[in-house]
Amino acid sequence: MVDIPDYFRDDGLSAAEFVRQVDQSARYFTTVDVEAAFESIPAAPRAQDLMCFAIGGRVYRSKVALQGLGLSPLLWQYHIRHGLQTLLGESYREYCAIFMDDILIWGDTADQCERRRKVVVAAINALGKR
Repeated sequence: MVDIPDYFRDDGLSAAEFVRQVDQSARYFTTVDVEAAFESIPAAPRAQDLMCFAIGGRVYRSKVALQGLGLSPLLWQYHIRHGLQTLLGESYREYCAIFMDDILIWGDTADQCERRRKVVVAAINALGKR
């Protein structure tokens, strides 16, 4: 049995737990979808040996986290949460929440929501993501 450290457990949210993170008084919402989020995470050479698959009698080894790999969302969420916290500080949690590979951003006004979205997108771009 694999024991998941407590600092990872926050990332494995159910949809109901995710919704509880959202400020219930917020009136405006927008989302950010990072292109090829999971595939943007390089796998260490040792991990690549665990991410092999066979198609048509040939074996392929992935050099990145794969869409459909059960661990990919956990790796991505850890990566993006750490990046946002490093760039924006802990306050990013006051206006955005991450579920799988989507980021939900909220605000009290449409203008506030749009400004926050621009900040999050700039941070994601600074992390080398699109």
